[in-house]
Amino acid sequence: MNTGLTKRQGVAIVAAVAAVVYALSLFNMFAYDDVAVIPLDKRIHSLSILRDIFTISYWNNEAQALYRPLVTGSFAVDWAIASNHPGWYHFTNLLWNAAACALAFLVLAQLFPVAAALAGALLFAVHPVHVEAVANIVGRAELMAATFAFAAALVWMRARSLISLYAGIPALFALALFSKESAIMLPPLLVLFDLATGRLTKRAIPLWLRERAGVMAVLAVTAFGFLLLRASVIPTLVPQNLDAALEVAPDGMPRVLTALQAWPVYLRLFVFPVTLLADYGPRILLPQSSFTPMVLAGACILAACVIGGIVAAIRGQGRTALALLWVPVAMLPVSNLLFPIGILVAERLLYLPSFAIAVAVAAAFAYTPERYARHAVVAVFLIAVAFTTRTLIRIPEWKNTQTVFRALARDRPDSFRAHWHFARKSAQANQPVEAMQSYATALQLWPNRKRLVKEAGAYAVANGNLEFARRIHEHGDRLYPQDIDFKRTLAGIAIDVGDSATAARYVRDGLAITPDDRVLMQMSATLRAWMRQP
Repeated sequence: MNTGLTKRQGVAIVAAVAAVVYALSLFNMFAYDDVAVIPLDKRIHSLSILRDIFTISYWNNEAQALYRPLVTGSFAVDWAIASNHPGWYHFTNLLWNAAACALAFLVLAQLFPVAAALAGALLFAVHPVHVEAVANIVGRAELMAATFAFAAALVWMRARSLISLYAGIPALFALALFSKESAIMLPPLLVLFDLATGRLTKRAIPLWLRERAGVMAVLAVTAFGFLLLRASVIPTLVPQNLDAALEVAPDGMPRVLTALQAWPVYLRLFVFPVTLLADYGPRILLPQSSFTPMVLAGACILAACVIGGIVAAIRGQGRTALALLWVPVAMLPVSNLLFPIGILVAERLLYLPSFAIAVAVAAAFAYTPERYARHAVVAVFLIAVAFTTRTLIRIPEWKNTQTVFRALARDRPDSFRAHWHFARKSAQANQPVEAMQSYATALQLWPNRKRLVKEAGAYAVANGNLEFARRIHEHGDRLYPQDIDFKRTLAGIAIDVGDSATAARYVRDGLAITPDDRVLMQMSATLRAWMRQP
């Protein structure tokens, strides 16, 4: 279909649509993780951090095992400009998103006619699954990494000089890596673009190796340098704070089976994003140790993408290979298939992977017979309207932390994390009855989160509900018998109610784990003094 549109006009249209759709996010506040990363993180409140952002972990918490110095630095710059006013941070996100969408269009325009590229890019710009990445400020990591990745892809396909290849691509790769670790998959994604352009075919493999081996080696050195620098700041690859479901299935086949459940969710979010959630933890997705229907569906979807993509590549159908393999390759570091991370499913993680949908739409639009061109335009228009409507409804739900969890509880009342949040809010409002009820509901929905068990038990103790506290800590002690915090608290509760025999048992068990624990030793001395009393 020849529309007479130029690439420059396409860029303007896509960027404008992306900006207009997300203008509503400018009224949002700091929400959810934003609060910890921006107003509560004193490190970004002075530009002095710009001197050492490469030596500090993201969140200032090594347990998260995240290293995103450029994102941290961007927050510091924002703070210097706007201090504690969230509107500016959202405006910055809006600009990053518009840039990423415009570059996505230019990348598509390298593969398809301008009209088809515009169709794919517009759906990318308004896709509802992007709301979490754009309307939640900490989603900036996704936006920055995607922007640099799309820019690298564009240079990769357009490069006419060695400087562009050997300096420009590695520089953009480094910028993407320092924005988000999962950008380490950029080199294989670039290979997919060579498949899509026909530069890499079975017959052209020797020529491709001569042309691309050198720059691939430079990219490998760049990745290795990034990993070395990251290791000097964060000694571990895997976070200590895992997803709630993965806490009980962190290794081996149970982790893989649990992770495979995510793939039907990805597919639904890509093609039918009606229900959007801030959290997909238990009981929305549960740990698995067998091949349930959901696990089998995930395995089939993943296998279809990988096998179908490889077959398409072998047959010279490079654009089909790009569409099929893009998601498995882009998602690999955050899929939990290789190692567990802190999230099982998060919509913000799908920002760059959802480019596969844009490729599929652009391809369908480009190859639609001329006699059905109007039908294709109408279909894209209707889908864009539906996506835009859902996006506009979703953006205000990220206004603040309370609206996020209200939406989560509305759509999934079985989310333990929503009730955990309500418990904290009730506790802050000095409403102990409501807080206890919410803690009890959260524990009923998911009793295996250690932090929840400890927090609920501590709150019960602080408010004098010793019976509730005892039950919670007994449950925690059964789950984590080597954690002496539970034994300390149980011994203290037993002392408070005058049950010296139970107190002595927990003190003895705790000292068997940590013989020099001062609290337990003091309790032991108290119990011995009781026994000496006539």
